[in-house]
Amino acid sequence: MEKRKLTLFATLILSGALLVGCGDDEEAADTEQTSGDVSQELEQAGDDLEQAGDAAVNQTEEAMGDAAEATEQAGDELAQETEQAGDAIVENTEQAGDEIAQETEQAGDAVVEGTEEAGDEIAQETEQAGDELEQATDEMTEDDNKS
Repeated sequence: MEKRKLTLFATLILSGALLVGCGDDEEAADTEQTSGDVSQELEQAGDDLEQAGDAAVNQTEEAMGDAAEATEQAGDELAQETEQAGDAIVENTEQAGDEIAQETEQAGDAVVEGTEEAGDEIAQETEQAGDELEQATDEMTEDDNKS
């Protein structure tokens, strides 16, 4: 693209120089000098254009390097944040698991305690019923003996 611009620019300058060269012979000396000047200007313009192209390439490479570095840094930061978030999730999950285990243990203890109390009540009621049955049996035996 840069070569096309340079070639077009050079063609336009040379075309202008040739047009200036067409005319009287008296002006021919001026045209030759002008053509030399145009050639120098054209060469200078080509050099300037080449320098500008080199500068643009250098700036582009530098910008790409900066962008790559910024992208890498952003990736590193994202990886660190992701790792921290993962650690927080693991910690929260462990904490929730510990809480569930504790609540389950407490519920189990309550069930055991309730079962023991119910067993004690059943045993007491069974003993009381046994005593009542024994007493009723004794009374019936006494009544039978009296008769």
